[in-house]
Amino acid sequence: MEFINLTPHTICYFENGNKVKEFPFSGLVARVEEETHDCGFSNSLKVVKKTYDSVVNLPESKENTIYIVSGMVKSAIKYRLDVIAPDTGDGAVRNEKGQIIGTTQFIV
Repeated sequence: MEFINLTPHTICYFENGNKVKEFPFSGLVARVEEETHDCGFSNSLKVVKKTYDSVVNLPESKENTIYIVSGMVKSAIKYRLDVIAPDTGDGAVRNEKGQIIGTTQFIV
């Protein structure tokens, strides 16, 4: 099975507290296009609505290939089983500063 990382950074996978695999940046970033809609002002604060619609830079499905994307992209892709995202919630591995440095599981 080939894994292609479509996030802008290396994804590290941990088991039992040890990093066992790295998925390097592939050079292509899948992302969700964002649109901003002006809603006017509320109590003198500018208010906008953001919508996230189209996913860009996600290749077509390919046999024996899994694409690793961000959680936001994964949430926009509900129909593809070849797209996974690192779990940055319960599965997150953090350093001493609290920064995410990897994951122990992926979301399908």
